[in-house]
Amino acid sequence: MTRIQTLLLRAAAVAALSAAPMLAHAGVVYSNETVSPAQGDCSFNTACAGAIPSRGNEFAAQAFSLAGATTLTGGSWIEMDSGGAGATSVNYAFYNAAGGLPSGAAIFSGSATTFAHDLGVDSANTFFETFRESFSLPSLALGAGNYFFAIQSVSSNFANYLGQGVLTTGAAESNDGGLTWTPGYDTLPGGGSLGGVGVALYNGAFNAGAPEPTTWALMLMGFGGLGASLRSRRRVAIA
Repeated sequence: MTRIQTLLLRAAAVAALSAAPMLAHAGVVYSNETVSPAQGDCSFNTACAGAIPSRGNEFAAQAFSLAGATTLTGGSWIEMDSGGAGATSVNYAFYNAAGGLPSGAAIFSGSATTFAHDLGVDSANTFFETFRESFSLPSLALGAGNYFFAIQSVSSNFANYLGQGVLTTGAAESNDGGLTWTPGYDTLPGGGSLGGVGVALYNGAFNAGAPEPTTWALMLMGFGGLGASLRSRRRVAIA
């Protein structure tokens, strides 16, 4: 094996290892996710909201409750995507709940890089690929009570849809960055409303997700090449 071949195989192994994303969470605090949403809306993402004049600075929120004090460390949402490029990051916020809507100023907000986990073709909407977009949160301590978890997907892809949740209740929508809220989450201007959105919250650390088949292939090729290189070097040394 030549030095160039060895370097290429090493690069393949490194690329494969780095391609294995941090996707899974431990400790589910709340989940309204389903891998096959009945419908979805794109206006929670910046590309879609920017193309629809009535949408503006769009956030989608979902109500959740805590029975006791909890420290949140991550979040995720289910999206349907037909354009091949999902979110690159997320803007998020947490609100107290009052009267069925987010209340007052955000009690915690920020931005985070997202990690996409491909869940396969949506069985209910075969035109779409379904993804779980996960992200880390700085440790957020919340007491027992009722809250809203709001997200805005930062994406360059218009066709990036937030999926409806298992429970079709508890959704809220803001077109002005969280200053004012309305119940439900619209599918299109003048259209129906999603009564719940597919989000989840966690209180455990990220775990490495299982690599995709192509990643496994790269890893096996890389590690096989490294083994062959080491065997070749041993033979040369013995000779």
